[in-house]
Amino acid sequence: FAELAGRLARAERAWEVARGELRPVATDLVLGSAEVCYWTQRVDLVQNKRVTVRRSYGGFSGASGSILGVRYRAGSYQVARETEDQMTQVDSGTALFTSSRVIFDGALKNFNFKLGKVLDVTEFSNGVGISRDSGPDVYFCWGGDGHDAATLLRRLVREAKG
Repeated sequence: FAELAGRLARAERAWEVARGELRPVATDLVLGSAEVCYWTQRVDLVQNKRVTVRRSYGGFSGASGSILGVRYRAGSYQVARETEDQMTQVDSGTALFTSSRVIFDGALKNFNFKLGKVLDVTEFSNGVGISRDSGPDVYFCWGGDGHDAATLLRRLVREAKG
């Protein structure tokens, strides 16, 4: 029953994160006087970028030599622009969930936003996605499961808005 025991342990851990006592985590960043850090992790910052790609298609084609300066060509060639949305790694750094903010301290960029600005939290097998009321969605990716982090962030958002 190893699989069942694993599921029960995960459910128990999720309940503890969602309803249990919040445990502060030590951090090197200087926070506000009433602000407490509850989660910190080394992450990759990933954002959805729109990329324009130039596509071309050439079917069977052929050309004949020049007869009296006229060149004959058969076939088709068409150039088209296509836009694609791609998930692109923007930076690597440390993400923190505090009692009032989400903070990212990276090598190239730093930002933070209040928990009241969070609209939705999506968990992934390798991280979390955060939808905000302004600005692009933010995705924090790391090697571990995003379930506990997403559950904790949902709880912090609910308590900040409530």
